[in-house]
Amino acid sequence: MNDLLRRILAGRMSWTRFGLGAAGFVVGLLTVLLSVQTYLVFRSVLDPRQDFHEYLILSKQVRLMGGLLGKGPTFDDEELADLRAQPFVQRMSPFGASEFSVYADVGGSLGIDTELFLESVPSDFLDVVPDTFTWSEESDPVPILLPQDFLDLYNFGYAISQSMPQLTEGTISALPVTLTIEGPRGRRVLKAAVAGFSHRIGSILVPEEFLRWANDAIGPGETKPPSKVIVHVDQRRNAEIRTYLEDRELRVNPDRLNSGRAVMILNVVTTIVLFVGVFFVVLAVTILVLNLAILVSDARDELELLVRLGYTTRILFAYLFRSIVTFIAVITVASAAGFAICWTAIANVLVERGVPVSTSLAPAVILLGLAFVVATVVVTSFYTRRLLVRL
Repeated sequence: MNDLLRRILAGRMSWTRFGLGAAGFVVGLLTVLLSVQTYLVFRSVLDPRQDFHEYLILSKQVRLMGGLLGKGPTFDDEELADLRAQPFVQRMSPFGASEFSVYADVGGSLGIDTELFLESVPSDFLDVVPDTFTWSEESDPVPILLPQDFLDLYNFGYAISQSMPQLTEGTISALPVTLTIEGPRGRRVLKAAVAGFSHRIGSILVPEEFLRWANDAIGPGETKPPSKVIVHVDQRRNAEIRTYLEDRELRVNPDRLNSGRAVMILNVVTTIVLFVGVFFVVLAVTILVLNLAILVSDARDELELLVRLGYTTRILFAYLFRSIVTFIAVITVASAAGFAICWTAIANVLVERGVPVSTSLAPAVILLGLAFVVATVVVTSFYTRRLLVRL
């Protein structure tokens, strides 16, 4: 039976048309899989957290006249309410600032002493929250979070120029720190310690409880409006964020928005390439279905004769189904081999250019490829059955 059907169908099969369909399927599937794999890799490189959230630190532009008159660029209650109401804002908090002078002596005999300022934000806005980053009036010492850039500037700038020892994070965390804080209502000398280093916030941070207590205890007793605000935003609204910041002339670290813009461009390019790949796959499946229709139409007389002789459409469909699965399996293997070769070459080029990528395949890419193959088998089988039922 199989030999008879093979002779009937093989004589009327256009290998050129089927070859074009197979080539279109391979090209389309390769395009889809490569675009998704590239998207996932670059998405993880551009945003290691692999989410759509970012923390922005906003401040106002410093004006010449405002600076000369002593009027700092601060946010009033109305501006804070307007910012909080924006659809791209997940949550936000003004920075707390010290309203007194601060003098720090680091390391005792090491001889590092300087004036500095202290700020605070709620702990859930921090990227690093050490267990020791808490404070009460009974606790000792005062924990301090330093920006990672601070340590880098010291090690590769100040320490080298002043012939001072370079410090690791562990070393500087072990150094004793003495804080002398002084304001209109008194002066205090407190023990402190470096509790950790923040990559997100480039400021010297202390717990909110300490800063609130210090401002009340020795500050002027007047709460000043904040000059900086930390905002947790949704990067998928990157265009809205840029427009809002530009309209209100707010300052933000440009690299923060640039990474979001790069992700947005990546999304657009990937969508376009993915659409092209899907178009090729759909076109290839359409060609395969049309070729099957032509094949069945050309062999219609012989197939009808077989039906009259007692061969059911189920028997005919089983043969054609096996042929379809075999055909699609072959072009799937060709697509997989081509994808593996192409992605390995691309990954090697990216690694040579300094982009840290892996040649391993993302599970989502494998699942997507299988989904396309299964969908192709289902669609072609469905139309083949319909063609045979009409005999």
